Amino acid sequence: MPEPIPGYHNSLEPFVAAVLFETFLYGLYVILFSASILVILRKKRLEWPLLLTSFVMFALATADIGFTISVLFVKQFKQDLKLNDLRPRYFLCITNNTVANLLTLYRCCHIWHMKKSIVAGTCIFLILTTICGYTTISLAQYVWVSVLINMIFNVVTTGLTAGRLWWLIRVSRAMLGETLITRYKNAAYFVLESGILYTMYILFALASQRLTYVNVLLDTGLVQIFGMIPTWMTVHSAFKTSDFECILSQS
Repeated sequence: MPEPIPGYHNSLEPFVAAVLFETFLYGLYVILFSASILVILRKKRLEWPLLLTSFVMFALATADIGFTISVLFVKQFKQDLKLNDLRPRYFLCITNNTVANLLTLYRCCHIWHMKKSIVAGTCIFLILTTICGYTTISLAQYVWVSVLINMIFNVVTTGLTAGRLWWLIRVSRAMLGETLITRYKNAAYFVLESGILYTMYILFALASQRLTYVNVLLDTGLVQIFGMIPTWMTVHSAFKTSDFECILSQS
C-alpha cells in the first residue's frame, strides 16, 4: 500500500485554502480567456496557433481545477490522500506549461524572423525542458527541478523577444516614426513585465518549499498561472498602443 504523503498534504486546512486560491485564480482566468477569444476572433487575420493554444491551456486549467476539487472531497476529507493520487495533477501542470512554452517559443521565433540559430537553440531547450518535466512526474521530490528549468526557459525567451524589440527600435528609428517607436517600446516593456511576473511567482514557489501553508498555495496555483500569463498577453494586444501580436506580424 502506498505511503501517505508526508507534510502538509495530510493537513486539511492548507489544502482547503489552496483550493480556494486556485478557484480564485481560475475565476480570473475565465475572464481573461473569454476576453482573449474575443480579441483573437476580431483580428482581420485569424491566428490559428494562438487560438488553439488558448483553448488547450484553458481546457487543461479547467481539468486541473476539477481534479483538485475532486481530490479535496474524495480523498483529503477522508485523510486518504496518497502521492499517486496527485500524479495526474503533475501531468496537467507539465502539459499546460509545455503548451504555454510553445506559444512563447512561437512569439520569440516569429519576431526573430525564424532565424535558424534562434529556432534551433530554443527548440532544443524546450525539448529538454519538456523531457525533464515529464520525467519528474514519477519523482515528485524533484518536481522543483522541472519548475526551475522552465523558469530559465522563460527568462531566456523573454530576453530574446524583448531584446529583439529594442534592437528593432534602435536600428529602425528613422523609418518607424514616433508612433510605431512608442508601440514597440510598450510591447518590449510588456514582454518584460509578463516575464518578470512569471519568474517572480516561480521564485516565490521555489523559495517557499519549507513554508507549508505558503508552498501549498503557490504550488496549487501553478497550472492556472502557466495559462494566465500568455492569455493576458493576448488580451493586452487589444490596446493599440502596445499591440504585441500586431507587432509580431509586422516585424
